[in-house]
Amino acid sequence: ELFSMFLTIDILINEGICSDKRFAEFVSIDVGKNNAYVALKNYYKFENSQIIVVGDALNDLGLFEHASNRVAVSNAINDILEASTYIVKTRIIV
Repeated sequence: ELFSMFLTIDILINEGICSDKRFAEFVSIDVGKNNAYVALKNYYKFENSQIIVVGDALNDLGLFEHASNRVAVSNAINDILEASTYIVKTRIIV
């Protein structure tokens, strides 16, 4: 059972759903970047073309479904790269 739990965590991390083995992340099904995007867009009366979103992981995909200007970093997951309108290079700071 313990092995199964660790395997599940590894899968969640690899899929970009869970950020780290050290954290337990609990989020309501109604919470997400896409819901925040829609709420802020409506509140400020922006058009999709006036908003730029930036992402690299699965949790950013909801944003990419709404915005006209979608920026991905070059090391993003494939789904984000394919959905992006712009790709920027990743800068690694040592």
